[in-house]
Amino acid sequence: MSETLTQTLARNPILGAVLARGDAVPVLDVSGTGLGKDAMATMLELMKALATRTASANSTGNTTVTPGACAIQHTEIITLTGAAGTRKIILDVANAPTAGARCLVRIECPATAGLLLDFRNATAGGTQLTTAETDGSGDDMVAEFGGTGTAWEFLRFVIPANA
Repeated sequence: MSETLTQTLARNPILGAVLARGDAVPVLDVSGTGLGKDAMATMLELMKALATRTASANSTGNTTVTPGACAIQHTEIITLTGAAGTRKIILDVANAPTAGARCLVRIECPATAGLLLDFRNATAGGTQLTTAETDGSGDDMVAEFGGTGTAWEFLRFVIPANA
């Protein structure tokens, strides 16, 4: 039997009942002072912070994927356009990817052959994680990466994306 994240968290003996009801959860802001030091977050706010999503378009050049600072699951949707050529997709590490975090990059491909996707860690000159090339079918693809605590590592491709 599978359960939702809310159901799983509800079984937590310390915060479970609060999370299950959607009440605010105390969060300590160590950079604050006085009354600003304490804050409250609802379960919905917490889930939004842990799972981020952004979209961008790429017709030439580089695209940088920047997961949220607290994200344990980030989804980036990149729509490709333009002629054949190399596109670097850079997975940013400025927020130090948490060990075990996931970054899904969905590539929406045009029916154009010869678009070479070059996935890089941290910078355009960073470690090459993997590559892929479009075949002209227009099938979208998803690349999945895992955080190591300091960098991203390639896990798998799903081609086509709805497979």
